[in-house]
Amino acid sequence: MLLWIKINLLYVSIGFIALFSVLIVIYSIYIKENTSVLYIKTSHDNSLYITTPNHTSQLIGNGSGSGKIRVFSGKYQITSVSDTNCETYKTINVGKKENKNLTIHTADTLKTVVGEDILKQLPYTDTSGPFTVDIDYSKNSDNNCTSNLVITDSSPQGRMNALHWLRQNGVDPTNIAVEFDDFTNPLQKGD
Repeated sequence: MLLWIKINLLYVSIGFIALFSVLIVIYSIYIKENTSVLYIKTSHDNSLYITTPNHTSQLIGNGSGSGKIRVFSGKYQITSVSDTNCETYKTINVGKKENKNLTIHTADTLKTVVGEDILKQLPYTDTSGPFTVDIDYSKNSDNNCTSNLVITDSSPQGRMNALHWLRQNGVDPTNIAVEFDDFTNPLQKGD
């Protein structure tokens, strides 16, 4: 009798394992057939979050600036958070089985334009100039983050010296946003 109970328990256990395995396969097929894959990357190694239609958030990838996530159809907000805590948002609508590749350009694209070596030197102060060059992170009217080089503590000659210093370090100040704390930038295009 005891042997018969052990054999029946073994069959019942095998049956539950088989049923559980079948349910996992069915669920996997359902998910694959009813979802889309979003492949998301940022212009830098920012943390990426997705906000779902029911307003829950989750990290995409491992904070490396890229990742993929499987989602059901709906409206999603992708948030890129830089190491300076500046957030850039992108809202997308996803349909059933509509895989998408997204790139979110962030305020940190200034790193691409001026180079990492220059940014590591900031804030840079030249007392003989005199001038200070620094980076300013802020939000524009669309609530997206922006980054600009800011020249402060300068005289007219100091502003010229600051632009000369940028050029000596391989930065063309006509290709980036440069702000002066006490002067209107003549390099910016008018409205």
